Amino acid sequence: MTNSCFITKKFLIFISIFPINYITVVSSALGQVSSDGTVNTQVTPTDNQLVITGGTQQGKNLFHSFNQFSVPDNVEAYFQNSNDINNIISRVTGGVISQIEGIIRANGTANVFLINPNGIIFGPNAQLNMGGSFVASSAESIEFADGVRFSARNTQPNPILTMSVPVGLQFGSNPGNITLNQVVDLSVTPGNTLALVGGNIRLIGETNPENGTEGIQVTDGRIELGSVGNNSIVQITETNDGFRLGYDRVKNFQDISLTHGAELIRGFNSSINLQGRRISLDSNARISSRSQGSQASGDIFINATESVEISSSKTQPILSGLSAGVDPGVTGAGGNIIINTQKLIVRDGALISSEVSGPGQGGTIAINATDSVEIIGVGFFTNSTIASSTASSGNGGEIMINTKNLSLQDGGLISAATIVIPGTPPNMATGQGGTVTINASESVRISGSQVIPDFLEAGPVPSAIFVESGFSDIRFLGVGQGGNLNLNTDQLMVANGGIISAASLGEGTAGSLNIQANQIILDQGVITASSEGTGNAGNLSINTNQLTVQNQSEVAVRSIGLGQGGNLTINAGSIFVDNKSQLTATNEFLTPENIEELVELGIAPELLETDASLANAGSLSITTDDLTINNDSEVTVSSFGVGDAGNINIEAGDILLDNSSRLSAETASGEGGNITLDVDQNLILRRNSTISTTAGTTEGLGNGGNIDINTLFIIAVPTENSDIIANAFLGRGGNINIDAAGIFGIEERKRLTPLSDITASSQFGQVGNIGLNRPDVDPQRSLVKLPDEVVDTSNVIVDACRPGGALTRGEFTITGRGGLPSNPNEGVDNPTGLTELGYPNTDSSNAIPSEQDRSSPNSEENPNKSETHTPTLVEAQGWIINADGNFVLTAKAPTVTPHSPGLSPATCYDLSTRNSSP
Repeated sequence: MTNSCFITKKFLIFISIFPINYITVVSSALGQVSSDGTVNTQVTPTDNQLVITGGTQQGKNLFHSFNQFSVPDNVEAYFQNSNDINNIISRVTGGVISQIEGIIRANGTANVFLINPNGIIFGPNAQLNMGGSFVASSAESIEFADGVRFSARNTQPNPILTMSVPVGLQFGSNPGNITLNQVVDLSVTPGNTLALVGGNIRLIGETNPENGTEGIQVTDGRIELGSVGNNSIVQITETNDGFRLGYDRVKNFQDISLTHGAELIRGFNSSINLQGRRISLDSNARISSRSQGSQASGDIFINATESVEISSSKTQPILSGLSAGVDPGVTGAGGNIIINTQKLIVRDGALISSEVSGPGQGGTIAINATDSVEIIGVGFFTNSTIASSTASSGNGGEIMINTKNLSLQDGGLISAATIVIPGTPPNMATGQGGTVTINASESVRISGSQVIPDFLEAGPVPSAIFVESGFSDIRFLGVGQGGNLNLNTDQLMVANGGIISAASLGEGTAGSLNIQANQIILDQGVITASSEGTGNAGNLSINTNQLTVQNQSEVAVRSIGLGQGGNLTINAGSIFVDNKSQLTATNEFLTPENIEELVELGIAPELLETDASLANAGSLSITTDDLTINNDSEVTVSSFGVGDAGNINIEAGDILLDNSSRLSAETASGEGGNITLDVDQNLILRRNSTISTTAGTTEGLGNGGNIDINTLFIIAVPTENSDIIANAFLGRGGNINIDAAGIFGIEERKRLTPLSDITASSQFGQVGNIGLNRPDVDPQRSLVKLPDEVVDTSNVIVDACRPGGALTRGEFTITGRGGLPSNPNEGVDNPTGLTELGYPNTDSSNAIPSEQDRSSPNSEENPNKSETHTPTLVEAQGWIINADGNFVLTAKAPTVTPHSPGLSPATCYDLSTRNSSP
């Protein structure tokens, strides 16, 4: 009970004190403008003006010093300076935040500097009415070129002043914040700079998105926002468009946030520069740079030492982002968007875009993130996107991303497209789409959404990288050419519906897609270069050490319409295609649904009726050490219309097709493609796998393609129904030529059977030819017939000393046959010894004579010679020393006195009994 009362009392005391402090701060902030008496500043109030006169002039600099400087709503603070003044240098020394609710005005083209170390707040109706630049800062002092400082902390009377130009802003130990709260229009005249430099910088827009705010707006000038830490010095450099700020002498930064607004920062032909630690835009906050007339739009520079985060909303109709563009009719080039940070996050439908709606060239989006770039999720309006587009004759800008790790998740997009704006003629979109270049030193991960967001009625949302020509929400036809996509990384993962695409959806040719990675994994992912209109598809090139395509994934070049298919080229250390996945170059059949879509694109219906699907499929080239196609997967070139299939060329160390997998070049009615396989080792077909160049799969025309195989071995299982086919229906069957050292388990047959077949037939046309070429080697000539019976070893092995578990004393090994008899029961009677062991020779004229031939001549040649008896050899049982002092082995062990009582000869019996004794 006591503790409860104590807490309650403390809380009430806090509540009672808080309003008083709050009122004190607010009252001070809303106070008038007053002089501190140090530099002869005079302030004269009128009905709605605070007229500021006096001050101290040095050359073209005019110095003012205020105890407080706050301008109420509907009041104008008017610096009544002469027109020869270049810079009005103002400081606030009273220790109170400046609250600007009204107007700050100056005569002529004078630049106005306002420093207040405690911070500055701009209210909704704050405005600037001056002909020069405006610099508002929470710095403690302004530095000049001659070393003089005009300080808001050191306020001695008659300070040393200078006629030099300002060159820097010096900050103390705790820089005050600068806040723009629902500012409608804070702007300077064209050709000047609006700079806000302090601690944390916050731009807060209207909380009701329908009202919106314009915030900061500059034409033909510069916008500078800098958020710095303690004891920093920010450099000031005078330029033709005002002042440029430099941060080389800043060791640490603070944060910049833009929230709840429309275009909080807007530049027309003006550069926009933000410098901080963490920079964030959310809740409909936007930074925009537009081109007007023939002048180029300014650039947007975002520099953050830690992170840049841009987020919209999943539930509210708002859009946050960065935008640089060329408006309709404008010939000037669009500005660039350049982001330098450690980590960039674009989420919940936020957008970074460079768009062209006129003849001007689009600007570049350049992102340099030392750690990562993350593009995540879907917002109320759109996917989270980094995009470059053109809807006119101007070319789209490039997208360049340099980072360690790039991640697109749950609908994140990177897109470079030629588009058609609804309501405009299709032939207006003649500009070329921009190129996308991605360099990620560690990884690129593209993963779609497995979960359907609550605010979407459609299915899961894919994440993707697109370079497209002719794209529009309502699918009009564009004629501009698509840009190229170049991706370089160590590991590329495309999963859960993720897509990498270079496509043409109109008359324009699609761009090419080039991927360089150490490891590429597709798991329910797609990499494609395609045409869905009359334009040709681009080419797709992949270079990798390891390519894995699994779980219904696809690497494809495809044409769905009248455009020609592109070519697919893969160079890989190993390729693994598994579980209904594809490597394919195809021209797909026009269904009624496809025709309807193409008509919507603007293609004449009669053209589709007469020439539909005449386009040919592209070709597929693979170079790899190991190609595995498994579990109903395909490597294929095909045409489902009347166009011809492309060719397949594969150079590999080994190829394995397993479990209903296919390597095919087939057509519905066109000419079947050719398959050329150059395999160093083995080509293996297992469990109903197929190599096919069949034409007329829909019982149509077209000749079967040719199959050329050069390998060491072709291996199949006879009963597994794996086939090599070059068949046709109405056309001629293709030719099959095989060069192999061995073909096992698969045979040439006239027709397909349930066994493993090699066929080149035609249902109604001429059959093709099959050539099976093996090396010119007769294996029978190099083989020796082996005896039918096993050799009786009892005649060639003596076992007088049976092991019998005897203790092993040692071993003596003789290699070769020199000095040995033919068998243990014979002696050696040839003083020259026997010839060493060698390979047998079946030629009787060159055969080496047996031991019997040399020791026992033929009876016909020596009829009178008596048979000699060879005495039986026995093992030596002992030894003696004869009279000559030589050692002699004896058949019986003599009874002798050994030289050492501890030594005795060991017999076989002794060894046996010794080993068996316990």
